[in-house]
Formats: sequence, structure tokens, C-alpha cells
Amino acid sequence: MNSFKLKLILIDGQEIDKEIFSLTCKTKLGKLTILSNHQSFIGIIEPGEIIIDDGQKKEKIFINQQSVLEFSNNQAKLLYLF
Repeated sequence: MNSFKLKLILIDGQEIDKEIFSLTCKTKLGKLTILSNHQSFIGIIEPGEIIIDDGQKKEKIFINQQSVLEFSNNQAKLLYLF
């Protein structure tokens, strides 16, 4: 299974970089799972649970308001607006 880079950007400017295998979140159109080499995407993530799978464990993060997710060039950037 191929991995991709996740950059979690917090509103205070702090950044967290991880190599992951999948990212699952909720959009207005339903649940979205991004895997390596996913088609480019930019959209609004709805409040709720985000599941980050790094191949060894699945980490769950709860976001309490809308955030922005961009995926391109095999890299996901999540602007977490808490």
C-alpha cells in the first residue's frame, strides 16, 4: 500500500507532517476517503471525526467546525480552523 504526506496546519500556524495511507472525513456530499494518488481535490470538511491511518494505527481527530482540505501531487493539506 502506498503512502502520502499529510500536512495538518493549525490556525495558530503550527504544522504537523505525517506519512499516512488514508484520510477519511465528512463533506456535505458524504464520507470521503483519500488514498495515495487520489484525484486532486479541494473542499470544505464538515465538523466531526477525521480518521488518519498511518498503517500501524488509526488516529481519530475531532474537528468542531468546518475546515479546508486540499489534495494534490500526492499530498494532503488540512487547514484546521479551531
